[in-house]
Amino acid sequence: MSSDRHPAHRQPSHRHRARAVLVVLAAALIAAACGGNDLADVTPAPPPSTTPTTTAATTTIAPATTRPATTAPATTGPATTGPATTGPGASTTAPAGGSRPDRVTWRGSTSFLTGVNVPWVTWAYAPGHGDFGGGTTDGVLAHVSRLSERFAQVRSTGTRVVRWWTFPDAAWQVGRDGKERPTALDPAVYADFDAAVALADTHDLYLVFVLFSGPRQLPASWRRDPAHREALATALGPLFARYAANPRVMAWEIMNEPEWEIWNSAGVISEYDVHALVQAIVTSVRANAPNTLVTVGSALVGGFNASQRSIATWLDVGLDFFSPHWYDDQTAPQTVCALCTTAGEVQATYQTRVPIVIGEFNLGLGSKAANLERLNQWYDKGYAGAWAWSLFPENTDDRITIDLAALAAFNAQHPDIGPAPAG
Repeated sequence: MSSDRHPAHRQPSHRHRARAVLVVLAAALIAAACGGNDLADVTPAPPPSTTPTTTAATTTIAPATTRPATTAPATTGPATTGPATTGPGASTTAPAGGSRPDRVTWRGSTSFLTGVNVPWVTWAYAPGHGDFGGGTTDGVLAHVSRLSERFAQVRSTGTRVVRWWTFPDAAWQVGRDGKERPTALDPAVYADFDAAVALADTHDLYLVFVLFSGPRQLPASWRRDPAHREALATALGPLFARYAANPRVMAWEIMNEPEWEIWNSAGVISEYDVHALVQAIVTSVRANAPNTLVTVGSALVGGFNASQRSIATWLDVGLDFFSPHWYDDQTAPQTVCALCTTAGEVQATYQTRVPIVIGEFNLGLGSKAANLERLNQWYDKGYAGAWAWSLFPENTDDRITIDLAALAAFNAQHPDIGPAPAG
């Protein structure tokens, strides 16, 4: 989901998912695409926006049934100038995700990863606030009971992976000098990280921490200035090192859906700069936590045209698995439709064997049967996992819920759900 800030609240926009007619239309489009029909007449669009809400509600709030107008990414124009690579699928570091292209290998477990997105309890809307750094005010420490209740529900389904945003928006948790050069993380974040890891241990879950909600909200120098990129990677190093040996921290995700902002910024945010920033942080993870996995939460499996590379942008940075997102209206062109193809076909296109996990998708389609079918589609199409949106629907404007009963039924059907219990 995109992370544009709402101008009134300085909080992120997050995708409204249309339901009812839209779901029916999406199902028809998916069926047509999977059958090889031409869907070129369907106009693609990036995710519409929603904002996190500031009032709590129950987890049964219905998803939104309307969607705001959006601006589609450009479908014409010159090709993006990307970083030099040594060939498709080349890697500057050795991924730890294993050699099986349809499963993720980690700590001796080769598994299909079912998971959920938290994605946040409190958005980091100002210094001193947010899940990580808000402490007993509104951080993880302030919401241990709520989190524990939801995590217990997740674990009861047999699901093991939780994806959780940590430094969204302007990332106030990263200290900086007068020239915006990153210095060090605010020490307050560690108490909340420790609490999150303790919760994961209590409920036998594994965490994927998302560092940043997108490149646009960060200081421009962090993308453009090589010294600032390296300073940011260095500032994050102690965080990676602190949990390097902890079996509950499975992966660090560098950024959420950076491609939307690259494609829609009219050249202000370049693929080259974001790629360089991601590479610097990946290198820091490898140096400080060599057994922890690393990924990027891509917008889509592909782009709307040849210049929009999506996961291909990250072929040479050494990711352990790709984690593109997919929602039911993303059916055309077929290059953006993860459900209209197979993981093997995507990997063949990009000449890579790196596993592909669907990092966000809608598991609140209506009936348990429909949701169970969706999970089995990801499994049967060779993807290495799928993480449903969202565990705290009352905190996102889209109100998308997770069908936990479908998750439980799916996990019970398959013996290779993982990762295996920590040891």
